[in-house]
Amino acid sequence: MWPSLWLSVASAQDPAPTPAPEVTVESAAEAPTPEPSAMDRARAWQNGLTDVQRRCWVALTSLFPESARDGVSDALDLGDSTFPCRTLANDVAHAVVPPTTQQDPALDQYREFLLRPRNPSSASSTGIGQVEAAPSVTPQSAAGAGVALTGTAEGARAIGVLTINPLGLGSPTGTRAGLAAWRTLDVSLLVPVDGQTNEVDTTVDYAGVRVRANLLAPFDSKGAETVDAALKELKTTITSRNALLGAEADEWEAILMAAPDTLGCARAGMSGDEQQAALSCGQARPDTHELVEQYERTHAALADVSSKLEDDYLGLDLRYDHGDPTFSGDAAREGDTLVGLVALGARAWKRSTQIRANGGMYYFSPASSPDEPAFAAQGAVSLHLASASDDPARAIEADLGLQGRVGLAKLPTDPADLVGDPQFLDLVLGASIPTATGTRVAVGYRLPLSSATGTRTPTLTITGDWSLLPSLR
Repeated sequence: MWPSLWLSVASAQDPAPTPAPEVTVESAAEAPTPEPSAMDRARAWQNGLTDVQRRCWVALTSLFPESARDGVSDALDLGDSTFPCRTLANDVAHAVVPPTTQQDPALDQYREFLLRPRNPSSASSTGIGQVEAAPSVTPQSAAGAGVALTGTAEGARAIGVLTINPLGLGSPTGTRAGLAAWRTLDVSLLVPVDGQTNEVDTTVDYAGVRVRANLLAPFDSKGAETVDAALKELKTTITSRNALLGAEADEWEAILMAAPDTLGCARAGMSGDEQQAALSCGQARPDTHELVEQYERTHAALADVSSKLEDDYLGLDLRYDHGDPTFSGDAAREGDTLVGLVALGARAWKRSTQIRANGGMYYFSPASSPDEPAFAAQGAVSLHLASASDDPARAIEADLGLQGRVGLAKLPTDPADLVGDPQFLDLVLGASIPTATGTRVAVGYRLPLSSATGTRTPTLTITGDWSLLPSLR
């Protein structure tokens, strides 16, 4: 009785305990196992490396950290313990000669290099931004931007330029249609970028549009056939070079795995230090002369084709300026200016020398008296020189020439009565230097030799141009 009473009282005073969940063998087996952290996976992977692969891993992270970072994720997923030495060998082999495969974007760079026109004259080459007497009408391949800073009588002025090749954007590479599109036409918009405005109505005191057209480009069938043949030969050359690169990488992997000093051996391979290679690798480094020579032959052949395509040009240089493109501060020069020129260029003596010339009409409608426009003949001639370089984008260029206008009507005896700038002769000196991929800086000096207005003054101009296309290297 007592035990049963006690149990009944206890059950009345205390709530019934919650039954514990049953744990069976099946439910325990179904419990999810926590995923190892990235740190645990990396530690486990490194612990699984052999001493040789660990030395390769140390050298890889020291010399090629990007390759180590990009490849280690796949190596962890696949449990690949051979990744360090194989990747290190590939990177060392490619350090001797840049890698290029038919699937690699580098092949597109070759096509762009082959089809890309030689560095065109600065698109800001109009008005105060002109650093060459007779600028080329070779267009930008796709698009570009530039800025020209010029010291004038009114102080320093800056012009910004945006250029687009409407036919070249999206055009296929390695085809005749692409060749023509990349070399036919570009359009540039020029505006001041220094914030100065017209003192009268606070509007922008200058704006310009320029169109350059190379009339030979669409009809250069010989050049197109040369491009097609060169691209076909290029693919064959790349295939052969890939085989040599693969063989060299295999040889380097065997050398690095047997090297007493893996890091020192890799460094010796990259630097070409034969003595250090013998000490660190325990043997001589692979002979890469054949590979390097083949790469150089391919590069030189591409440069030669590119130069041949640019030996001659014939085209139009059309410009419209609103305001005073010279920023002279002279109200008589403010108005609308139209210039239409036929431009030509031809290689002479050596491929690094080009004779350039242009000629055409100048029309000016002054803002103060639009019913009294001025007409003049305009022309220029120059000698353009370029330093020897496999890649035209890396050539240093210089230009020396004369530019002038001759009025088509009798000029008034009083210079104050002149409309626009109808008659002058200037000596123009220019130099262009590549600074980085797709970037050039040019310096031009203009010295007036004669002027009907008497207001022209020497100017010094510095321009910078950026192209969207990369260079080969």
